[in-house]
Amino acid sequence: MANEEKEQSQQEQVKKKKSPLKFIIIGLAIMIIIPVIGFFVVSKFVIKDENVEKAKKEEAMKVGEIFPLDIIVVNIAGTGGTRYLRAGISFEVIDSAVLSELNQRIPQIKDLIIMILSVKELEDLLDFSGKNQIRKEILEKVNALLRSGKIKSVYFTEFVIQ
Repeated sequence: MANEEKEQSQQEQVKKKKSPLKFIIIGLAIMIIIPVIGFFVVSKFVIKDENVEKAKKEEAMKVGEIFPLDIIVVNIAGTGGTRYLRAGISFEVIDSAVLSELNQRIPQIKDLIIMILSVKELEDLLDFSGKNQIRKEILEKVNALLRSGKIKSVYFTEFVIQ
């Protein structure tokens, strides 16, 4: 009996020794697996989003070709024909197909711009926000006219009020 008790106590000690070893191994495995999973999650979602944002910023910073129009002169509304605006306007385009369409539509574009500018009053033309509003209006209406693409930006290369 004494031998049996010794064997049982030795078996219990072996079981007790093995159980902490199991916990240590499981703990180490978890400590290794969680960072690995975290790395894959971050690399799949966060890094791709950053790359997409960088590509968009690079695209926005890319300078396209410039399409200049002839100088446009219009009377300023509300001045009785005594004052006029002389404006030079250029368009920035990314796609060369838009350039060929712009060349074909020069009379339509000039007419459109003359109609936009000739209804503006002196206060609209002198104010910075008024100029930005005119630029935005020209961009929207010219883009609505085009079929092969869009213009990216409108630039005033000359803006003289007399």
